[in-house]
Amino acid sequence: MTRFQFIGEHRQSLSLHFLCKLLVVSRSEYYKWRLGRDHPSVRLQTQQQRNFAIKQAFIQSKGRDGARRIQAE
Repeated sequence: MTRFQFIGEHRQSLSLHFLCKLLVVSRSEYYKWRLGRDHPSVRLQTQQQRNFAIKQAFIQSKGRDGARRIQAE
């Protein structure tokens, strides 16, 4: 269990300010983590799309093409 998960589970019984101070986490970090779970960032989505395209190119070449040839495509 991460610190953020702990805060999420105990937030009903204790204040967010107290939990963040106790676990040495800023409130903004907690909120960023909470939003990040539901909505991946644009950068992460772009990376996932790129990785998928690279894997597809590697599979289509039957594993013969290396990084340089795949990048050229």
